[in-house]
Amino acid sequence: MQNNLLKNSAKGKHNILIVDDDQVMIDIFKIFFKRLNYDYKTALNGVEAMELINLHHFDIVIADINMPKMSGIELVKTALKSFPDLNFIMMTGGDKYSFNDIIAIGAKDYIIKPIRLNELESRIYKLDREMEILSQLNITQEHLKKSLEQFKIISAKAQQKHLELNQIVNQMFEALRVIDLDFNIININTAYLNFIDESERDVMGNKCYNIFPCLKCHTDECALFQIMHGKKDIQYELTKKCADGSERLYFVMSSPLKDDNDNVKGIITTYRDVTIIKKIIKQEAMAKEAFIREKISKSFLMVSDELVYTEVLNLILKEMQSKYGVFGYIDNTGDLVSPTLTRDVWTQCEVPEKNIIFPKKSWTGIWGRSLIEQVSLISNQPIRVPDGHVPMLRVLTVPIIYDLKTIGLFMVANKKTDYDNDDMLWLESIANYIAPILHARLQKNLQENERRQIEKALKESEERYRTSNRYMENILKSMLDVLIVTDSNGKITMVNRAALEFLEYAENELIGMDVFNIWENNDDTDNFKEFVNKLKENKLVKNYDMSYRTKSGEKIPVNFSGSVILDIKNQIFAIVTIARDMRELKNMMVQLIQSEKMIALGELTAGVAHELSQPLNVIKIISQMLIRNLKKNQLNTESFMQDTDEIILQVGKMAMLIDHMRSFTRISPEGVKANININQLIQLSLRFLTQQLNNHNIELNLNLEPNSFEIMGDPIRLEQVLLNLLTNARYAVEKNKKENKTIEIRTYPIDAEQSPIKKDSFAISVKDNGVGIPDKILNKIFDQFFTTKEPGKGTGLGLSISRKIIEDHNGIIEVESEIEQGSVFRIILPKEHSCR
Repeated sequence: MQNNLLKNSAKGKHNILIVDDDQVMIDIFKIFFKRLNYDYKTALNGVEAMELINLHHFDIVIADINMPKMSGIELVKTALKSFPDLNFIMMTGGDKYSFNDIIAIGAKDYIIKPIRLNELESRIYKLDREMEILSQLNITQEHLKKSLEQFKIISAKAQQKHLELNQIVNQMFEALRVIDLDFNIININTAYLNFIDESERDVMGNKCYNIFPCLKCHTDECALFQIMHGKKDIQYELTKKCADGSERLYFVMSSPLKDDNDNVKGIITTYRDVTIIKKIIKQEAMAKEAFIREKISKSFLMVSDELVYTEVLNLILKEMQSKYGVFGYIDNTGDLVSPTLTRDVWTQCEVPEKNIIFPKKSWTGIWGRSLIEQVSLISNQPIRVPDGHVPMLRVLTVPIIYDLKTIGLFMVANKKTDYDNDDMLWLESIANYIAPILHARLQKNLQENERRQIEKALKESEERYRTSNRYMENILKSMLDVLIVTDSNGKITMVNRAALEFLEYAENELIGMDVFNIWENNDDTDNFKEFVNKLKENKLVKNYDMSYRTKSGEKIPVNFSGSVILDIKNQIFAIVTIARDMRELKNMMVQLIQSEKMIALGELTAGVAHELSQPLNVIKIISQMLIRNLKKNQLNTESFMQDTDEIILQVGKMAMLIDHMRSFTRISPEGVKANININQLIQLSLRFLTQQLNNHNIELNLNLEPNSFEIMGDPIRLEQVLLNLLTNARYAVEKNKKENKTIEIRTYPIDAEQSPIKKDSFAISVKDNGVGIPDKILNKIFDQFFTTKEPGKGTGLGLSISRKIIEDHNGIIEVESEIEQGSVFRIILPKEHSCR
């Protein structure tokens, strides 16, 4: 079945059976699979499906779980008894069956209704890819098996016919060399001569350490030395650098060569090229790790706190073939909380007063040391446990660290074989990947708990207001957010303790003060007046970004919400304002922007290499000429000075390029402004992308307004936006099937009446003829963590961050798109503005 699936995959055609009692879903699938050029049949229930399975060959069966006559679960169990290699993808409406339940009955995958067809296509593609990798491994293993059998046959015949041996070994893929006890090479094959790139005349009879020296020569690790001291077979891996600069990996095996009396008279060494095999194994491991990471990310996004830790731990235990495990987090009190103690451990554990919370003072043993010292630890010996605890025969612990702080722990135990360094590196990779996700979830839960506490306090204070106004004020003053109450004229009448600590004032200094002395308008008077008027007119303002000025003069960004209290005449009696410190959130946004910069820099590697290669080639040519003239005593002082000046010029070009890259990757200080020529900024951004576009046969059209204008803003952040849009455009045109792939960049002015921001503006548009964006997701593309790219190829933050940067420059970014025609992204900036 697997070979048939791969064969059909190579042809781009599958035999698929669709089983669903919903005729509408059947019709949708027909259109979908017809478009993909798949052969398919349909059934309305499990009984019809079994009849078709018995009559026809299918590669994949896509079945609903809940159906009349025979459910999807019963269908899988029944079909796999007769056709164990049949591949099932189950459809579920999120009912009682979990992922583990579905996989346990033998299905390959599952998908949640309502069905997203692009997700279904990716699931089928993933299944194809897994089978393709498996097929490649099977082919490679078969080849190795045949090579080994061939070698055994050749070795047997070698004892009888020396000439026949030479003829046979020269047909081997593996390089072969035989040396005697004096290190003299006495036999080789053609593959060995190709391996060392030498002639037979230069090799035969020479010392092995002269022909192919390595670090093991003349040491106790020498293969001949070890075999002479009783070792039978020696195996190791060797990396060899080729003439073209590439590296090949070889599996080296040395065995004793014995005479008729079983005495060692030399050694036989073979060199097998395993470069491709290792790459396949590495690709499989990377694909598996990417799959695990995707599952973890989905779990943290979609699964509740009560279940997410157990679901993630089960994935890790299965991958690491471990019986027991722990996935815990550090709560806000510093204690380790482990909601994932496996049921087997909890059931079998007879420790008195067992608990899932471990105070820091109880952190002992291997896991306690791992948490305290922030190190990964392995023990392949039984460890001491309390009386009644399940035995721990082998243990691997890895701390989860974020921003140099331990925030959680992975511990797996009782693998059937020893844990090794590869196990530790894999689990550390998962821990590093999960650290920011876990931190964000813990922070969200902490903030949610704080929010709930505040809301609870506010609700209680409202209920008791009539009986105890003083008690209400005390509750309000205990809030973590900054609370300021003013009269209708803006004079402060009440503050809470958080406001005093935040603003650095004493209470008597704030009471009676004009609140406008605290509200900072960020040098944008028009927007600030609009905000104040909105508060008075609408009686409510939510989530307004502004700054508070402290007594020391520090401006602190806050998220502001305000509402008015009306008297019996419906006139403003008081204004209640709440502000939340946004410094940490802004720092996180800076980190996200920096992360996107590094991703963009990775995309531009080819362009950077091209820009550096030109001056390097000039320097190389001049240097070669100087050396040649020097050898011929033809060095001319005047030409020498000209040549050295040219070298200095080329070095300066490279230095300018490197300085720009450093500036791009450096974290921009808040509020850095500079005069920016928009056309020059576009040209600078294209400097790194042009070569990459040429490599992908993408035509770039520039239509820049001759009378470019300058704005005051952050050039690095605006360049990041342009690079993000251009990189997305390149990705979009690469996915289409058109021969002519184009990207157009255009700049043009817009008058105030036509501008969406109602000011004289300047627009930058990036247009591509790529695959386009579906209407149903067009309004989501600027949302955080939303991406149309395949897993592992996008974070979903690029456009979200780009919109934030443009809004900070008082502009907007908008998009138009049409399927199979392409997309246009427009940045609109006011001609007279400064960035926030």
